[in-house]
Amino acid sequence: MNELKNYICYKSEFKRILSCISGNYIYDNNKIISKLDVLYSAKLIASCIQKGEYISNSLPNCPEWWMVTLAAFLAGAIVIVYPNEKIIDEIISMNEKYGVKVAFFSKKEVHQLLIKIKKPRDCYTYDGGLVLFTSGTQHNPKGVLIEYYNYIPSLIATQNKLHMTNTDKTSCFAPYSHAMGFMYGLCNFCYGGNFYICKNQLELINLIIKCKVDTVCLQPIFLEDMLKVDSFTKSISSLKYVIIAGAPISKSAYDYYCNNGTKILNAYGMTECVAAIAITDSIMND
Repeated sequence: MNELKNYICYKSEFKRILSCISGNYIYDNNKIISKLDVLYSAKLIASCIQKGEYISNSLPNCPEWWMVTLAAFLAGAIVIVYPNEKIIDEIISMNEKYGVKVAFFSKKEVHQLLIKIKKPRDCYTYDGGLVLFTSGTQHNPKGVLIEYYNYIPSLIATQNKLHMTNTDKTSCFAPYSHAMGFMYGLCNFCYGGNFYICKNQLELINLIIKCKVDTVCLQPIFLEDMLKVDSFTKSISSLKYVIIAGAPISKSAYDYYCNNGTKILNAYGMTECVAAIAITDSIMND
């Protein structure tokens, strides 16, 4: 009974959180779409998805990626989130294995579907889930199913460490198919402000150097590679915080950035536990 009460509690909390979102996605040379429009599109797509159905999402990082993934959560479906580097033939084969009913390979497919839908359905289940892929501790790649009632408590717990606000200007270079990249992105969608979508490292570097963002999520190797770029190391020290996850960072690189004034939040966890088992608190890091 207590498990049922908690499930209902988190479902209501997720509905409340989504009703309070604000800010925009900024992408492709300053194109802008509001998060509310992304959520509305997700509700339209959810109208075409059945509860318990498997769908797949192999889109690049873009607003449409969030439309598809949020639609699965709303409709009670399971969305398989494929890493961007997977080739189409491999995805098609895996979709057949999972019994996927609806697959999204391009942004064009998303918009073609949206054109056909007249209006969103009246209510949503808010109890979907997702399959994320991990290399595994023994280098044996596997898909991990994470259901809604496990994911939402982790989302809330992560936000309690990140302390995002709707005034934050953020970006994420960790792929959404990575557990930490997805969690950071969803935290931003629910709690943050404007979110810049980067297609490559150069775009992210320019955002940081031009002071367009105040928080970022990236992989440690990125910081390692940028150690000798003075304009970058100087600019990143002015950010509210930088969250890293997915691999260890060398002590020399960590010490260099910290001594330069960069506020690094280090997250550690497993995909099965929705990534952030342990994460630095952004307030304590000030």
